[in-house]
Amino acid sequence: AFQQEFGGGVGGTVTEFSPFAPVDPQLEFGGGVGGTVTEFIRVPAPGSVSMKGVPVNRPSIVLDPCATGLAGTPLPTDCVPSVRITTRLGTELANVPVLWQVLAGGGSIAPKSTVCGSYGSSASTLTNALGRAGICWTLGAPGSNKVRATPSAGGDAPEGVEFVPASSEFEVTAVAGVAVALVIVQGDDQTGVAGSATAVQPRVRLVDQFGYGVSGETVHWVRLLDHYGEAVPTPGSVVTDADGLATTNWVLDLGTNRLRAAVYHPSHIWVILNATGVAP
Repeated sequence: AFQQEFGGGVGGTVTEFSPFAPVDPQLEFGGGVGGTVTEFIRVPAPGSVSMKGVPVNRPSIVLDPCATGLAGTPLPTDCVPSVRITTRLGTELANVPVLWQVLAGGGSIAPKSTVCGSYGSSASTLTNALGRAGICWTLGAPGSNKVRATPSAGGDAPEGVEFVPASSEFEVTAVAGVAVALVIVQGDDQTGVAGSATAVQPRVRLVDQFGYGVSGETVHWVRLLDHYGEAVPTPGSVVTDADGLATTNWVLDLGTNRLRAAVYHPSHIWVILNATGVAP
């Protein structure tokens, strides 16, 4: 009856329909939008609630929790994604289900309250009394890492409500950590004709502590001499690509051949490849 008396707005509760205070009829999805009851007008049903993606403790930044993070590690607390679900006038909606899904990067996520829950490729959360829901996020491979938050009806958001936007995506660029090892990918323990290049090019991969490739570092290829010869790698220095790979060509000498791949920065790391050269 109160709703009909004050202009036909649908929604809210009786206590919210006051001529002395703002009303928020969109707590129930069908009604008017306005400040006080005297401003009440009807709008087409259903009404909508808003969802803003904001990092915890960084409300001025929307839909971008952090620009970069270390691949294979959890995002710090002030960078983890969260959403806040409210009506258009700012009333927080509690206990609204939010489904989180990993879209890119292969990382893992977990529901977050005071601690992180179980990690996986998806997580289910409920908004708290302030309308917020968030996750813990361990980044995956270097490059683009993305998660999506999708709310649904439940709690203070009844069936039929429209969320604007329907979902929010968060993106962080993961970067590899400090190089800790060189791994032989191919070209070791070969036999070939002396004076000719090996059938398989020597290739190594520079990796961090999680096994992710480290790009942009120089690998130096140096032949190790047990005798005089011309077992020359060409090129002698190669910058690792986006996957941490470096490849060279190896022309064999007669007999035993050894080739060292080394990185001198930030520490001295190396591996040795072996091959045997036979007479034509």
